[in-house]
Amino acid sequence: MSQEKIRGIFFLATSQDEVLDGLYRLVFTEWDSIDYIVQGRPRMSKLGWRAIFDMFERFDVEHHSQDAIVPGYFWISLGFLADERLGDWEVDTSDVRFSLKADTKKAP
Repeated sequence: MSQEKIRGIFFLATSQDEVLDGLYRLVFTEWDSIDYIVQGRPRMSKLGWRAIFDMFERFDVEHHSQDAIVPGYFWISLGFLADERLGDWEVDTSDVRFSLKADTKKAP
């Protein structure tokens, strides 16, 4: 994953949903065709996971200071999983299973 692209997502986003959507778009080129994730979450290096967690904490403090939220919790609960076996900023989506939207499924 590109650190610059990740920082850009946080800079342009106005909500936690927009950030998470942007991060998932970085790893799933077919994101617009995905209806929902059936199983799994992307895994990423511990270094990358921690850096994004820190960005989420800062984002939450800046954008949601009036809300009753725990800064960074959105990333912990819905973001990627940390995997120390992966290289710096590497992401693995092999465990993720998803369903495509009806209009993007290929006819038999």
